[in-house]
Amino acid sequence: MPNLESHTEARKRVRLSRAQHKHRILAAALVEALVKFGARGLEGASTTTIAQRAEPSQTGLHAHFKSKEDILLSLLTEILLPAHNAFETANALQPNA
Repeated sequence: MPNLESHTEARKRVRLSRAQHKHRILAAALVEALVKFGARGLEGASTTTIAQRAEPSQTGLHAHFKSKEDILLSLLTEILLPAHNAFETANALQPNA
């Protein structure tokens, strides 16, 4: 007979911190940006799709970000710019060939 207690434990949702929710939304926004922003511009992206990918409610998404523009700005400043800077630093540290 299966152990129902362990099955129940596995189904419990893990409570995320505010920062974890925000990063989850930004990760979903990055996917949306790669798929939609590039092809259709900011107007082509959907906060509904971002919310569905990140799994908060639409209200939860708006607790972190006021608009698509706010999401894009955070995506640029918190994800893409630090990644760009890390690549630049790594390139600067490589010895010349």
